[in-house]
Formats: sequence, structure tokens, C-alpha cells
Amino acid sequence: MVKHLDSKRLKRSIAAGNHNIYVETYRGSNTEAMSHHIRPCVARKPDQIILHVGTNDIRDKQTNEIVNGILEIEEIIKKESPTTNVVILYLS
Repeated sequence: MVKHLDSKRLKRSIAAGNHNIYVETYRGSNTEAMSHHIRPCVARKPDQIILHVGTNDIRDKQTNEIVNGILEIEEIIKKESPTTNVVILYLS
């Protein structure tokens, strides 16, 4: 869930083994929409999910609302796939 991520290039850069890498983008989605979009991804029980989310909330929400939305997405992932490692890319 990261912008401009080339999954083929990423897969080639991982030296060992047989990895399944999926890239899904939801342009224009805010944290509320992502809390729904994430569920089918989590259903695959991935080893890791990398999230870049919250940027589209900046215009309309306060910082604490954005943080709470991101934490809600993390809770959904942990509840539905407890072994999935969640990496959250911060806004800069």
C-alpha cells in the first residue's frame, strides 16, 4: 500500500527464496476507506503489510483523528491476522 512501488523490482531485490509480493494502491483513499480496503488483503494472512496511509486525511482531519484512524487499521490487521507484521510509514 505504498505509492509508486514496483513489485517486480522489489521481488528481484529479495535475494532468497520464493516470495509472494502484492502491491495494492487505493488512490485518494483516506484512513476511513482504508479500514474497509484492508480486509481482503488481511484475509490472505500475509507475513507483512507495509502501510502508507493518512496523507489524504491531512486536509480534513486533525492530527489525533488521523493517528486514531491509522491505529484502527493496525487493530483490524492484528485482530484478523495476529501473526502479520505491520509496518507503518510515517507522514513527512
